[in-house]
Amino acid sequence: MQSIVDQPSVSGGPVPTFSYTATAMSGWLCRSIKGGYTQAQCAANYDPDLCPNNSSPQGEIFYAQIGQSNSPPHYDVYAVDSCGGPEGSASKSSNVPGYNPSQNPNGISGFNAVTQDMTLQCTHPH
Repeated sequence: MQSIVDQPSVSGGPVPTFSYTATAMSGWLCRSIKGGYTQAQCAANYDPDLCPNNSSPQGEIFYAQIGQSNSPPHYDVYAVDSCGGPEGSASKSSNVPGYNPSQNPNGISGFNAVTQDMTLQCTHPH
């Protein structure tokens, strides 16, 4: 995942930059998969369509680095439930609980949440 392995103490590589002072950032990380297995089922018989993969924990590490480094103009990380597969946070069947609670306290689909967020945050600087 973006630069998390480029830590000098691990790879001997350059120090990564996580400073996005003029760029809005939002993260959408799958917390559960629609129709997915329980942790015990995944441990016993891993199925890539029904079990989480390492993208959410790696995403958490990446976004934590951004949160520690600077203050982007907009920065949020959202948990997404019932993802359409291990990386399907933007699927229409997924649910972002509590996203935009003033408009929808029960959350909205990942697809609609990502679309709304991009529409609101992607603006041209004047």
